[in-house]
Amino acid sequence: MEIFDESLDIALSVLLRNQELRSFDEATHFLAKEIAEQMCQGERNVLLLSNFALDAYRLKPNVYARLVQ
Repeated sequence: MEIFDESLDIALSVLLRNQELRSFDEATHFLAKEIAEQMCQGERNVLLLSNFALDAYRLKPNVYARLVQ
């Protein structure tokens, strides 16, 4: 669980720092799901897990639309 928690904390802090966070609850749920999926596939590197989740979050269409505005 420590790997999961660290990855989630890193991803959330990056979104906050870059002002990309729209909804804390939505982002937390989405990032947690993405990190859990990667961990199920065997990934255990904290930075890779957080980066995979961030990339997926940023590729969501409504996130991109907000950044363009």
